[in-house]
Order: sequence, then C-alpha cells, then structure tokens
Amino acid sequence: MGRKPLPKTRQQNPARKTQWARQLMPLLLAQGMRQFTMDDWVEELGCSKATLYKYFASKEELVEAVLVIKLGEIAGFAPVLADATLPFEERYDHAVRRASLHLADISTRFLKDLKEMYPPLWQRVNQLL
Repeated sequence: MGRKPLPKTRQQNPARKTQWARQLMPLLLAQGMRQFTMDDWVEELGCSKATLYKYFASKEELVEAVLVIKLGEIAGFAPVLADATLPFEERYDHAVRRASLHLADISTRFLKDLKEMYPPLWQRVNQLL
C-alpha cells in the first residue's frame, strides 16, 4: 500500500495567476489547447510543473483563467455602449471597434477545443453572446 496523498493547498496569489494566464493567452488563443501539455506550458512560463500546480489544480483551471480575462476584455464594450453622454453612433462605433479588437486574436481552433474539451467553459462563452 502506498501512502495517502496529502491535501494540496493552492497559492492564492491572483497577480501571479493573472500574469501566467496573460503570458499563455496568445499561445492558447492562436493554437488552441489540444496539442499542449502542462509540460509545454511550464516551459513557456519558465517555471516547474510543481510550481504551476501550486497555483492551478488542472489544465482546465488554467484555461478558465485565460478565458475569464479574454471574456472580460470582450465585454468591455458594454460600458461604452451604455454611455449616454455620447451620441449613439459614436458609442456604437467605439463599442464595435473595441469588441472587434479583442475578438480578432481568437482562433477557431481555440473555440473548437474549448467546446469539445471544456463544455462548462464553452457555456460561459455562450452566455456572453
């Protein structure tokens, strides 16, 4: 019989988690997640796998961190559109430009991987629409 696993505590450093998610974001959005392993990601981040697992319990949790940041960027058009101090045409133009800017770097591969590999995260994308 082996020993029982010790309960793992995750580091609660939101700044580090956000930093790593932002660092991986361009790679994931462009190429998706399917072909990458945690080993690939720790190489990209320059840390050990043990260190990464201190912050993220799973690959899905790391993908979720990337998705939360990206959805926040995309949803940033809403306050602009609601700003009644500007004429509607100006608000609309600004909102569309902002949303388009943040949608442009998302590949269909990322969306397909997200839908197939992480359906609960895919639902968050659908809620934004």
